[in-house]
Amino acid sequence: MVAGVADVGALVREHAVDNTVIVTFSNDRQQHITFNWVYHWQQLRVGGLLVGMMNMKETQPAYRALATKLRALSVGVYTVNGREVLAQPQGGRWFHVLPLLQTGVRVLLSDSDAVWLRNPLPYFRLLEERHPSLDFAVSSDAQFGTDGRLLGAAAEEGGGRGGGRRLGRGTEVSVT
Repeated sequence: MVAGVADVGALVREHAVDNTVIVTFSNDRQQHITFNWVYHWQQLRVGGLLVGMMNMKETQPAYRALATKLRALSVGVYTVNGREVLAQPQGGRWFHVLPLLQTGVRVLLSDSDAVWLRNPLPYFRLLEERHPSLDFAVSSDAQFGTDGRLLGAAAEEGGGRGGGRRLGRGTEVSVT
């Protein structure tokens, strides 16, 4: 069964801590990286972890084994499937972020190969407090400028290298 919006919503409600979930996307080929990601978050005593398993079915033995191990660590696990993910897993996963956002909780999306050395949630709470119209903050490990990939008004403004930017009414974006 593919986790739908209702299933993701229930999972988010079950695992959210302080109205926040921390999410990564993975698969059976990068499970060692995913367990490292979980380990480091738990060393920081941060909960609310979710792992979306890409291109896997709940009936697959590999999925069941991974999900069992992750759930034993108090991590929420669900499937992330679809045309977009099948065609291009890294880009296709973005189609599965919207159902998370629609739950109304704060979502911190982190690559599974990122290791956080400090709990970033106090920083994000302060950022939210100081910039109440901020809808999302983005940080990228892109090696080259991403100006050509900006959407809409931001591309026309010539933005893209750091700083805050408004993308329409009530939407402020911080790019770091």
